[in-house]
Amino acid sequence: MEKSLKLKRQDKHTWEFVYPEDYIDTFEEFDAAMEDMQCLDYRSAEGAFVGLYIKHPYHLDAYHHLALSYYRRGKLSEAIPVWEKALDIGHRAFPIDFQLGRDRLPWDWIDNRPFLRCLDGLALAKKEVGLYGEAMWLRRECLLLDPNDSLGARFEIGEMLLSEGRDKEFVSFSKQWGGDCVGEFAYGKVLALFRLGQKDQAAKALKEAREYLPLVAEEIAKKRHVRPRDWDDRYYSLGSKEQAYIYWDSYGFLWKKSEGALEWLRDELKKPGNKDV
Repeated sequence: MEKSLKLKRQDKHTWEFVYPEDYIDTFEEFDAAMEDMQCLDYRSAEGAFVGLYIKHPYHLDAYHHLALSYYRRGKLSEAIPVWEKALDIGHRAFPIDFQLGRDRLPWDWIDNRPFLRCLDGLALAKKEVGLYGEAMWLRRECLLLDPNDSLGARFEIGEMLLSEGRDKEFVSFSKQWGGDCVGEFAYGKVLALFRLGQKDQAAKALKEAREYLPLVAEEIAKKRHVRPRDWDDRYYSLGSKEQAYIYWDSYGFLWKKSEGALEWLRDELKKPGNKDV
Protein backbone atom coordinates (compact mmCIF):
# COMPACT_ATOMS: atom_id res chain seq x y z
CA MET A 1 0.00 0.00 0.00
CA GLU A 2 1.34 3.43 -0.96
CA LYS A 3 2.27 5.53 2.04
CA SER A 4 0.57 8.90 2.10
CA LEU A 5 -0.10 12.00 4.14
CA LYS A 6 -3.18 12.30 6.27
CA LEU A 7 -4.83 15.07 8.26
CA LYS A 8 -5.72 14.45 11.89
CA ARG A 9 -8.32 16.56 13.67
CA GLN A 10 -6.87 18.12 16.83
CA ASP A 11 -10.02 19.94 17.86
CA LYS A 12 -13.27 20.96 16.17
CA HIS A 13 -11.68 23.01 13.38
CA THR A 14 -7.93 22.53 13.89
CA TRP A 15 -6.00 19.92 11.91
CA GLU A 16 -2.45 18.60 11.72
CA PHE A 17 -0.65 16.66 9.01
CA VAL A 18 0.33 13.14 9.98
CA TYR A 19 3.27 11.56 8.15
CA PRO A 20 3.87 7.82 7.63
CA GLU A 21 5.90 6.05 10.32
CA ASP A 22 9.06 5.91 8.21
CA TYR A 23 9.17 9.73 8.01
CA ILE A 24 11.51 9.72 11.00
CA ASP A 25 13.99 7.64 8.99
CA THR A 26 14.45 10.53 6.54
CA PHE A 27 15.73 13.06 9.05
CA GLU A 28 19.45 12.32 8.76
CA GLU A 29 19.43 12.37 4.96
CA PHE A 30 17.31 15.53 4.92
CA ASP A 31 19.62 17.31 7.38
CA ALA A 32 22.65 16.44 5.23
CA ALA A 33 20.92 17.90 2.16
CA MET A 34 20.11 21.04 4.13
CA GLU A 35 23.78 21.39 5.08
CA ASP A 36 24.73 21.20 1.40
CA MET A 37 22.17 23.88 0.62
CA GLN A 38 23.41 26.15 3.40
CA CYS A 39 26.94 25.75 2.00
CA LEU A 40 25.56 26.83 -1.41
CA ASP A 41 26.24 23.39 -2.89
CA TYR A 42 22.87 23.52 -4.60
CA ARG A 43 23.40 20.73 -7.09
CA SER A 44 24.33 18.23 -4.39
CA ALA A 45 21.38 19.33 -2.27
CA GLU A 46 19.00 19.05 -5.20
CA GLY A 47 20.12 15.51 -5.93
CA ALA A 48 19.52 14.55 -2.31
CA PHE A 49 16.07 16.15 -2.21
CA VAL A 50 15.07 14.35 -5.40
CA GLY A 51 16.27 11.07 -3.92
CA LEU A 52 14.23 11.72 -0.79
CA TYR A 53 10.94 12.36 -2.50
CA ILE A 54 11.41 9.43 -4.89
CA LYS A 55 11.73 7.12 -1.87
CA HIS A 56 9.19 9.04 0.21
CA PRO A 57 6.65 10.70 -2.13
CA TYR A 58 4.88 12.38 0.80
CA HIS A 59 8.02 14.34 1.89
CA LEU A 60 6.75 17.91 1.41
CA ASP A 61 9.88 19.47 2.90
CA ALA A 62 12.03 17.71 0.29
CA TYR A 63 9.81 19.13 -2.47
CA HIS A 64 9.85 22.57 -0.88
CA HIS A 65 13.61 22.81 -0.48
CA LEU A 66 14.23 21.40 -3.95
CA ALA A 67 11.98 24.11 -5.37
CA LEU A 68 13.64 26.71 -3.16
CA SER A 69 17.05 25.67 -4.44
CA TYR A 70 15.85 26.03 -8.03
CA TYR A 71 14.36 29.42 -7.14
CA ARG A 72 17.61 30.69 -5.65
CA ARG A 73 19.42 29.66 -8.83
CA GLY A 74 16.92 31.63 -10.91
CA LYS A 75 15.26 28.50 -12.33
CA LEU A 76 11.64 29.51 -11.71
CA SER A 77 10.34 27.35 -14.54
CA GLU A 78 11.65 24.32 -12.64
CA ALA A 79 10.76 25.54 -9.15
CA ILE A 80 7.08 26.23 -9.84
CA PRO A 81 6.07 22.68 -10.92
CA VAL A 82 7.81 21.20 -7.87
CA TRP A 83 5.88 23.45 -5.48
CA GLU A 84 2.67 22.71 -7.38
CA LYS A 85 3.28 18.96 -7.07
CA ALA A 86 3.87 19.30 -3.32
CA LEU A 87 0.66 21.26 -2.83
CA ASP A 88 -1.28 18.71 -4.84
CA ILE A 89 0.00 15.98 -2.52
CA GLY A 90 -0.93 18.05 0.51
CA HIS A 91 -4.39 18.98 -0.77
CA ARG A 92 -5.18 15.33 -1.46
CA ALA A 93 -4.84 14.71 2.28
CA PHE A 94 -7.66 17.16 3.05
CA PRO A 95 -10.84 15.33 4.14
CA ILE A 96 -13.96 15.93 2.09
CA ASP A 97 -15.52 18.04 4.84
CA PHE A 98 -12.48 20.34 5.24
CA GLN A 99 -13.67 23.90 4.70
CA LEU A 100 -11.25 26.73 3.91
CA GLY A 101 -12.06 29.74 6.07
CA ARG A 102 -13.38 27.54 8.87
CA ASP A 103 -10.77 24.83 9.31
CA ARG A 104 -7.20 25.62 10.27
CA LEU A 105 -3.68 24.27 9.77
CA PRO A 106 -1.79 26.30 12.39
CA TRP A 107 1.91 26.93 11.93
CA ASP A 108 2.33 26.09 15.63
CA TRP A 109 1.83 22.42 14.73
CA ILE A 110 5.27 21.58 13.34
CA ASP A 111 4.10 19.01 10.80
CA ASN A 112 1.88 21.64 9.16
CA ARG A 113 4.87 23.82 8.35
CA PRO A 114 6.12 22.06 5.18
CA PHE A 115 2.74 22.51 3.48
CA LEU A 116 2.50 26.16 4.54
CA ARG A 117 6.06 26.74 3.32
CA CYS A 118 5.08 25.34 -0.07
CA LEU A 119 2.14 27.76 -0.28
CA ASP A 120 4.46 30.62 0.60
CA GLY A 121 7.15 29.56 -1.87
CA LEU A 122 4.78 29.07 -4.78
CA ALA A 123 3.11 32.43 -4.08
CA LEU A 124 6.51 34.12 -4.17
CA ALA A 125 7.41 32.48 -7.48
CA LYS A 126 4.02 33.19 -9.09
CA LYS A 127 4.29 36.85 -8.16
CA GLU A 128 7.80 37.04 -9.58
CA VAL A 129 6.63 35.74 -12.97
CA GLY A 130 3.74 38.21 -12.99
CA LEU A 131 0.90 35.87 -12.04
CA TYR A 132 -0.49 38.20 -9.38
CA GLY A 133 -3.95 36.64 -9.28
CA GLU A 134 -2.60 33.18 -8.55
CA ALA A 135 -0.10 34.57 -6.04
CA MET A 136 -2.90 36.46 -4.28
CA TRP A 137 -5.03 33.33 -3.95
CA LEU A 138 -2.12 31.31 -2.54
CA ARG A 139 -1.43 34.03 0.03
CA ARG A 140 -5.10 34.14 1.00
CA GLU A 141 -5.17 30.37 1.43
CA CYS A 142 -2.09 30.55 3.64
CA LEU A 143 -3.68 33.28 5.75
CA LEU A 144 -6.99 31.46 6.10
CA LEU A 145 -5.26 28.24 7.12
CA ASP A 146 -2.98 30.02 9.60
CA PRO A 147 -4.75 33.21 10.79
CA ASN A 148 -1.86 33.99 13.15
CA ASP A 149 0.02 34.67 9.90
CA SER A 150 3.38 33.23 10.86
CA LEU A 151 4.63 33.65 7.27
CA GLY A 152 3.47 37.25 6.77
CA ALA A 153 0.94 36.52 4.04
CA ARG A 154 -1.16 39.57 4.95
CA PHE A 155 1.72 41.93 4.15
CA GLU A 156 2.18 40.38 0.72
CA ILE A 157 -1.56 40.59 0.05
CA GLY A 158 -1.64 44.24 1.12
CA GLU A 159 1.33 45.13 -1.08
CA MET A 160 -0.22 43.41 -4.10
CA LEU A 161 -3.56 45.16 -3.58
CA LEU A 162 -1.87 48.56 -3.43
CA SER A 163 0.42 47.75 -6.37
CA GLU A 164 -2.61 46.88 -8.50
CA GLY A 165 -4.52 50.00 -7.43
CA ARG A 166 -7.17 47.99 -5.61
CA ASP A 167 -7.47 50.64 -2.94
CA LYS A 168 -11.02 49.92 -1.76
CA GLU A 169 -10.09 46.28 -1.25
CA PHE A 170 -6.98 47.32 0.65
CA VAL A 171 -8.95 49.54 3.04
CA SER A 172 -11.38 46.70 3.71
CA PHE A 173 -8.58 44.16 4.07
CA SER A 174 -6.65 46.42 6.47
CA LYS A 175 -9.66 46.69 8.79
CA GLN A 176 -9.65 42.93 9.20
CA TRP A 177 -5.95 42.14 9.16
CA GLY A 178 -4.08 45.38 9.89
CA GLY A 179 -3.27 47.17 13.13
CA ASP A 180 -2.42 50.59 14.50
CA CYS A 181 1.22 49.70 15.08
CA VAL A 182 1.69 47.99 11.72
CA GLY A 183 3.16 50.59 9.38
CA GLU A 184 2.37 48.64 6.24
CA PHE A 185 -1.34 48.91 6.99
CA ALA A 186 -1.53 52.20 8.91
CA TYR A 187 0.28 54.14 6.17
CA GLY A 188 -1.02 51.93 3.39
CA LYS A 189 -4.51 53.02 4.42
CA VAL A 190 -3.42 56.67 4.21
CA LEU A 191 -2.16 56.15 0.66
CA ALA A 192 -5.21 54.15 -0.42
CA LEU A 193 -7.65 56.80 0.86
CA PHE A 194 -5.64 59.56 -0.83
CA ARG A 195 -5.74 57.71 -4.15
CA LEU A 196 -9.49 57.21 -3.75
CA GLY A 197 -9.86 60.98 -3.53
CA GLN A 198 -10.94 60.83 0.12
CA LYS A 199 -8.41 63.37 1.34
CA ASP A 200 -10.22 64.24 4.57
CA GLN A 201 -10.31 60.58 5.52
CA ALA A 202 -6.68 60.21 4.44
CA ALA A 203 -5.70 63.12 6.69
CA LYS A 204 -7.56 61.52 9.59
CA ALA A 205 -5.84 58.19 8.92
CA LEU A 206 -2.48 59.98 8.78
CA LYS A 207 -3.09 61.55 12.18
CA GLU A 208 -3.99 58.14 13.63
CA ALA A 209 -0.93 56.50 12.07
CA ARG A 210 1.36 59.19 13.48
CA GLU A 211 0.09 58.58 17.00
CA TYR A 212 1.85 55.22 16.95
CA LEU A 213 4.48 55.55 14.22
CA PRO A 214 5.40 59.22 13.72
CA LEU A 215 8.83 58.51 12.28
CA VAL A 216 7.34 56.64 9.33
CA ALA A 217 5.59 59.80 8.15
CA GLU A 218 8.83 61.74 8.51
CA GLU A 219 10.71 59.11 6.50
CA ILE A 220 8.13 59.16 3.71
CA ALA A 221 8.35 62.95 3.53
CA LYS A 222 12.14 63.05 3.19
CA LYS A 223 13.71 64.00 -0.12
CA ARG A 224 16.68 61.72 0.60
CA HIS A 225 16.51 58.38 2.39
CA VAL A 226 19.59 57.12 4.22
CA ARG A 227 19.92 53.75 5.88
CA PRO A 228 20.42 54.14 9.67
CA ARG A 229 24.05 53.76 10.71
CA ASP A 230 25.30 50.87 12.85
CA TRP A 231 22.07 48.96 12.36
CA ASP A 232 21.85 45.18 12.45
CA ASP A 233 18.95 44.82 10.05
CA ARG A 234 17.75 41.63 11.71
CA TYR A 235 16.28 43.70 14.53
CA TYR A 236 14.35 46.91 15.06
CA SER A 237 12.13 48.33 17.79
CA LEU A 238 8.55 49.47 17.38
CA GLY A 239 8.35 53.12 16.38
CA SER A 240 12.08 53.37 15.65
CA LYS A 241 13.86 55.09 12.79
CA GLU A 242 14.87 51.62 11.61
CA GLN A 243 11.24 50.57 11.31
CA ALA A 244 10.52 53.79 9.43
CA TYR A 245 13.35 53.11 6.98
CA ILE A 246 12.16 49.52 6.44
CA TYR A 247 8.71 50.84 5.54
CA TRP A 248 10.11 53.28 3.00
CA ASP A 249 12.50 50.73 1.54
CA SER A 250 9.63 48.28 1.00
CA TYR A 251 6.72 50.59 0.16
CA GLY A 252 8.24 53.89 -0.90
CA PHE A 253 7.85 52.97 -4.57
CA LEU A 254 4.07 53.02 -4.11
CA TRP A 255 4.16 56.57 -2.78
CA LYS A 256 6.49 57.72 -5.56
CA LYS A 257 4.31 56.34 -8.32
CA SER A 258 1.07 57.77 -6.84
CA GLU A 259 0.71 61.21 -8.40
CA GLY A 260 0.63 63.97 -5.82
CA ALA A 261 0.85 61.66 -2.80
CA LEU A 262 4.23 62.77 -1.50
CA GLU A 263 3.44 66.46 -1.99
CA TRP A 264 0.12 66.04 -0.19
CA LEU A 265 1.74 64.27 2.77
CA ARG A 266 4.46 66.91 3.07
CA ASP A 267 1.81 69.63 3.05
CA GLU A 268 -0.18 67.80 5.72
CA LEU A 269 2.85 67.58 7.98
CA LYS A 270 3.36 71.36 7.71
CA LYS A 271 -0.15 72.20 8.89
CA PRO A 272 -0.56 73.68 12.39
CA GLY A 273 -1.03 70.92 14.92
CA ASN A 274 0.59 68.32 12.67
CA LYS A 275 4.22 69.30 13.12
CA ASP A 276 4.45 67.63 16.51
CA VAL A 277 2.63 64.51 17.59
